[in-house]
Amino acid sequence: MVQIFAVVLLLIIATGCNNSEHIGGPCSYTGFQGSAIITSIETADSSLNNCRDAVEVLFDFTPDDNTAPNRYKFPTWPDTSQHLTGGDGKNPSLDWVVAKEIVVGKVYRCSRQEIKKGTCVPVIFTIEGIDFSDWAAYCY
Repeated sequence: MVQIFAVVLLLIIATGCNNSEHIGGPCSYTGFQGSAIITSIETADSSLNNCRDAVEVLFDFTPDDNTAPNRYKFPTWPDTSQHLTGGDGKNPSLDWVVAKEIVVGKVYRCSRQEIKKGTCVPVIFTIEGIDFSDWAAYCY
């Protein structure tokens, strides 16, 4: 009986060490191209993850292909009322928003990225045309 247990234990260990499936990153995504329209810029609640003098910027995403939502892996993840954040998910400072000329009604090219592989964030929206290179200077 002990010998059978030892063989089974060795098989479990051997197959565990030979596992080719990775958990975690790197992650890969499938993208849906579209546009984002800024729908709201309001003072951010102080209990949120904020830069100094933060505002909450919301946008709605519209895919270029109106049938794209039928192919979403995460169909219950909304395209509307998404938050524009930077850094570690912080709401931007008002000064940064003003410097970038982000205003309600402005439209940007955008993509909805849905995870294919890995354990990263399931859905990411990437807005084109906004320079985040000086984010930290405005945030901290």
